[in-house]
Amino acid sequence: MAGKDMKIYALYDTRDNDLCVFVGTVPEIARFFEMQLTAAYHSIRQGRKFKKRYRAELIGVDRRDNGG
Repeated sequence: MAGKDMKIYALYDTRDNDLCVFVGTVPEIARFFEMQLTAAYHSIRQGRKFKKRYRAELIGVDRRDNGG
């Protein structure tokens, strides 16, 4: 049975020459910004900036396989 793919995002600081400040999954991003998980998912889907400063960009997908 295949597991769920885990999307990995990079967060870039738009006020500091797009310096990469964090790499992780949406739950990790939510914890990083101390925000609700649903708000983090919504911001990424809508292409919105986090805290009006950081933009997220999908950089990879970790394909999970839970055996079988």
